[in-house]
Parts: sequence; C-alpha cells; structure tokens
Amino acid sequence: MPGRKLAVSLRASLPDDQIGRLRAGFVVLTVLFGVTQAGAAFAAPPSERPFAVGSLCALVTPAVIGAQAAEPGDLIGQIITLFVLSSILYKLRTSSLARDDLQRALTHQAHYDALTGLPNRHLFHQLLDRAVARYRSAGVPYALFVMDLDGFKRVNDTYGHDQGDRLLAEVGRRVAATVRKGDHCARLGGDEFAVLLEDCEREDAERLAERLVAEIERPVELDGAVGTVGASIGVTWSGEDADAALRDADRAMYAVKLAAGARR
Repeated sequence: MPGRKLAVSLRASLPDDQIGRLRAGFVVLTVLFGVTQAGAAFAAPPSERPFAVGSLCALVTPAVIGAQAAEPGDLIGQIITLFVLSSILYKLRTSSLARDDLQRALTHQAHYDALTGLPNRHLFHQLLDRAVARYRSAGVPYALFVMDLDGFKRVNDTYGHDQGDRLLAEVGRRVAATVRKGDHCARLGGDEFAVLLEDCEREDAERLAERLVAEIERPVELDGAVGTVGASIGVTWSGEDADAALRDADRAMYAVKLAAGARR
C-alpha cells in the first residue's frame, strides 16, 4: 500500500529520535489546534456550543492517541486530515453563525420600526398584553398613551418625505429619551406613537405626558430648514383588554386633537 511503503521508506531514512520528534510535533500541533478550537467553541452562541465541543473532541482526541503509535507516513496523513477537517469545521461554523445572524436580523425586522428603531405595533401589542395580564393577576396598574403629531403633514408636504422621515426619527429618539427606564414606547405607524407605563401613578403619568408634548414641540433641525410639530396625547388607564385599551386611548387622542383645533 502507498501509505505503508511511505512509512517504511521514512522509517528507513529517519533515525528513531527524529521519528519521535515528528510524533511530538504532531501532538503539539494537534493540541494547539484544539486550544484554538476550544476558544471558538466557548465563544460561540449557546446553541452552537454542543456541536463545536463535540466536533473538537471527535477530532483532537483520536489524533493525539493515534499519534503515539503511528508510523511516520501515517503521521503525514494525519496532519493532512487534521487540516482538512479543521477547514470543514470552520466552514460549518461560519455557515451556522451566518444563519443565526440572518435569523436575528429577520426577527428584529419583524418587531422593530426601521425608521425610528422603536418597537412596532406588533411588538407593542405583545408588551401591552403582558401588562394587561399583570394587571389582571397582580393588580399592577398601567397607563397607555397614544400620540399623534400635529402639523406633520405640513412639514412633509413643504420639505419632502426625506425630511419628514428625519423629523419622525428625531421624535422617536426624544420619546425614548423622555420615558422612564423600563417603560415602553413604539411607533404604531405613520406619525402615530405609543407609550406604555407600568406601575405608574396617575400624577406621574400626567407629568410625563406634559414632558413628552414639550419635547416633541421643540424645533427639529432639517436640511436648510427647521421643522416644528405638536402632539395630541390620548390616555387610558389599566383596562382589562389590550385591544379595548388601544381603542380607548385612540379615541381620547382624537378628542384632544379636536378640542385643540389641531390640524395635521
């Protein structure tokens, strides 16, 4: 056999001490590879660690044991096999990580607004469902704000959709910076936003609503212009149904808008 002939040829041409050094070098090379792969295994996401650790053990352990009794020609074959398998493992791992990255990106797109980075209507409804469940089970109160921008259509028509998007993004940033830590805010669509406050007294919620209006009314720097909008906020308190709470807050918002004579 070719491998056996190579082994006999190498054994005939190499002293025993050089063969020993060849074996030792292969073991060191395998262990170094194992250390590198172990680091990658423990740096991998939890879902990938069993695969990474199992692959590492399946590759390194037999290689180290086999090197102790291997002929020189067999060692060369093991070295080639080691590098081929390491290349396969690397490609499998990078492919798996790329798949995980894609899954995370798709999940983010499904739950967050691309323009503002805030939760979208779908995710906000889930958060509201949880708040309603806590209110039902433990009596934890919550306040729900639905906000509509006053004068946004004028800005959009005057300066263009790009500048309108820029204003919406800035409003989203201000809303997120104004609410309390642990509160939730979202862009429901268009120029409509929402805020969910849990375990909040009415007085605190009312003060927060005033601060939100003040923040939103501050001028927004656009390209070569300044955009200004207002906000109409409808509030509802601790309802036992998420859909009904959203409808009540929405109706309250339009009542505020009509009472103020606001025009978008």
